[in-house]
Amino acid sequence: MVSTNKMTAAELAAAVETHLAGRGYNAAYINAVSLLQKSIAKYCAELGEDFYRDELGQRFLANRLKLEKRLGKDRLSVLKRSVQMLSDFQQFGTIIIRRRSERRFPAQFRESCDAYLDHLRRKGRSANTIKSITHSMYNLTEFLDGIGVASFEALTLTHMNEYIKCSLCNYCQSSAATRMRGARNLLAFLFKSGVLTDDIAPKLIKVSSASTPVFLPSAFKSEDVEKLLATIDKQSPSGKRAYAAILLVAKTGLRTSDIQNLKFENIDWEQYSINITQVKTKEPLSLPLPLDVGWALIDYITNGRPVSDSPHVFLRERAPYVPLTNFDNILVKHMRLAGISTDYLRHHGLHALRHGLATTLLEQGTPLDVIQPLLGHVNMTTTKKYAATNISELRECALEVPAL
Repeated sequence: MVSTNKMTAAELAAAVETHLAGRGYNAAYINAVSLLQKSIAKYCAELGEDFYRDELGQRFLANRLKLEKRLGKDRLSVLKRSVQMLSDFQQFGTIIIRRRSERRFPAQFRESCDAYLDHLRRKGRSANTIKSITHSMYNLTEFLDGIGVASFEALTLTHMNEYIKCSLCNYCQSSAATRMRGARNLLAFLFKSGVLTDDIAPKLIKVSSASTPVFLPSAFKSEDVEKLLATIDKQSPSGKRAYAAILLVAKTGLRTSDIQNLKFENIDWEQYSINITQVKTKEPLSLPLPLDVGWALIDYITNGRPVSDSPHVFLRERAPYVPLTNFDNILVKHMRLAGISTDYLRHHGLHALRHGLATTLLEQGTPLDVIQPLLGHVNMTTTKKYAATNISELRECALEVPAL
């Protein structure tokens, strides 16, 4: 087989189509991706380029977005994914799965992965930690499966170094370091269990976390929070829910996981407070409940929430009335309605609202040791990251450049 790096753009598109078919992707989806990738290959040829480069893919994407300004969400997703797939396949000979609603470990790795997760549960690791580790294991095993590794017994150091390369290409250094820590722990377990005959873990290339954050925390500006809230139709049930949830995060800084898990028993209406055990840290947290947030919650509960005996506050709008999980999608919807640019945000989920609250408090002169308990941080080091976003104070630290 021709090396993927030596394939022409047209050959690469054809190889991706074959790869997707072999991986069991839906025929309609394969056809949509294939048509777009053939268009990319044609675009390369028109520029006199026989071989695909990620730069050409990004230029094609930018041009297509200019021509199709009102692309639907699904169409936009396929367009972006088609470019990603070409780049992935050219670099690694496989497709890197970034998101999938239902994921399972490839069959050849499933037994060992399940045994490792059982091991972590017996050690008392939290459900949240296990969820994060499981996600990283999906990424690793799907990559290994994609490059043709038949089993953990057949795993080599070369395979793992390819995975490190892939991680560094697709994630920031600190995220790649986290994934490699998880992979190293898994490999150590497999060696101890006798699945691996070679102790690969200590031989892996070291990927260190940066001593300071690679990126500053993403944070909404206060004026954008106001614009965001103004787009919400507070007369509809879904609007009442969106307004209550977004305002709750913006004013209290609760994590998304704690919003999802919020129950009626956590709200003390007489004392105007919210009292929870944080999902992430397992530490208790008590926060004041602002009046406007309280009224927004009451409006949603009495006039927008489905009739249900669920103990959770925020529920799906349609049956089954289970706890709501897609808060970030709600936020992104109203960002689009408000015309808010995401250029200054690396991430723009609910977490950015939480970061925005911290930044606003800093700009108002609130000390870090006051902000720390409000955000539920166990370690002050985490809170100090937000000091980097306090531009107004950083300006005060600026030094005059001496004349030459």
